[in-house]
Amino acid sequence: MATQQIQIGVLTTITQNTAYALPARKCFIMSLAAVEISPDASTWVAATGSNTTGVAVAAPFVRCTTGNTSIVAKPDA
Repeated sequence: MATQQIQIGVLTTITQNTAYALPARKCFIMSLAAVEISPDASTWVAATGSNTTGVAVAAPFVRCTTGNTSIVAKPDA
């Protein structure tokens, strides 16, 4: 199954434990739940602040392990 791409500026609902591709550039993400990011879709680390203040990331993949959630990516200035 192909990895779904998260578009910049589009609120996207993501499914629990499913990896999604972030835009191919550094971006600022915010979500309704804490998310994890990965450089290779196999090693994951918490994106600290993603569900409170947002966080700038350059990793290509994102997922949420606590449930379905909504996420938005914006260009990082």
